[in-house]
Amino acid sequence: MDNPQAFPVIKKLNNSTMRQNDPDYYVESSQGMTLRDYFAGQALIGLVQLYPVSTDNAEQAYLQAGLMLKERSKEEDDE
Repeated sequence: MDNPQAFPVIKKLNNSTMRQNDPDYYVESSQGMTLRDYFAGQALIGLVQLYPVSTDNAEQAYLQAGLMLKERSKEEDDE
């Protein structure tokens, strides 16, 4: 299961204009939260609206995030 950075930083290597798959740019993914963390945070927002705040909510949020990443991987494989 792929778990990329949620908000990767795009760095420019020279002064060219950015284009898709431009070799003059690269994505630095060593900083920030992972996509799984982001999905879990979004799921947690919904869970705390329905249930009292507890560690069970956090666990459930990460389970939901894992399912979202799994579904995301299936969609990428279909392309």
